[in-house]
Amino acid sequence: MRIVIEIREDAFRTPKTSQQVADEMRLAAAVFWVARGDVAPEAVKDIAAPYVPDKEGL
Repeated sequence: MRIVIEIREDAFRTPKTSQQVADEMRLAAAVFWVARGDVAPEAVKDIAAPYVPDKEGL
């Protein structure tokens, strides 16, 4: 699943790279979904893992 969001760069008190924001959003979503019971706690590691595109898709 791919989710795209736009956030103003000046929204953060400390500048962040797009990769930092993506990593934090994946972890936050995983924790939120576990708290709601949508996913098992064991799934957090997979959900929060950085995205690595398939070499075939390049």
